[in-house]
Amino acid sequence: PDPRGVRGRAPRAVLDPAVDLLDTFSVDQLTIASVLERSGVAYGSLYHHYEDLSDLIEQAAVECYS
Repeated sequence: PDPRGVRGRAPRAVLDPAVDLLDTFSVDQLTIASVLERSGVAYGSLYHHYEDLSDLIEQAAVECYS
């Protein structure tokens, strides 16, 4: 299992807005800034749970298209 789920609320708080943005915009248009703005999560929190934007997009795509 992915350990990100046990570290608190940041994964869902970041993942849900990323999924919403993927529904609206293409992967190329998704930015860290847009996810952070929508989620209200601090920059450091995002990188505590996700390696980079690609990791976040991958997790959001799995959530969105599974």
